[in-house]
Order: sequence, then structure tokens, then C-alpha cells
Amino acid sequence: MPSPHRLRYTFATAGHDSHAHPLDLKVLMNHTLSYGNDVTEGYIRPTLEHLREEIDRITVFLLAKAGRKPVQSPLRLRA
Repeated sequence: MPSPHRLRYTFATAGHDSHAHPLDLKVLMNHTLSYGNDVTEGYIRPTLEHLREEIDRITVFLLAKAGRKPVQSPLRLRA
């Protein structure tokens, strides 16, 4: 039986293929930041506008794969 969790794989792959920064992709997927030996990630706090730009890029990528053109929405949620 297909799992809805597979959509996360699709989103992560689309994010990677559309050249989203790995840190932004982790934030968009609500994943834990793994600092390892580099603590710099802990200091970075992407703005909502930056994340909107990333999600727009991923959306355009997915729509192109589906043969669709993005529609410019006059509505924009406020932070």
C-alpha cells in the first residue's frame, strides 16, 4: 500500500533537483539540523521571505515536471 510519507521523498528530491540549499530544505521539511562538527547552522535563521522564495522555486520545478505553468497568486500570507 502506498504511503503518504512518500510525498516527503518527492518534495525532498524536488528541493534537491531545484537547487534549494540543504539547510533551507531541512527547515522546510521540519527536520532537525544536524550540526556535526559545524556549529554554523545553529546561527542561521532563514527569514520567512527567503523560505517563500525557496518554496516558490520548488513549486515552479514541480509544476514544470507536470507540464504546468505557475499561476501568480495575488494573495500572499503575512508573517
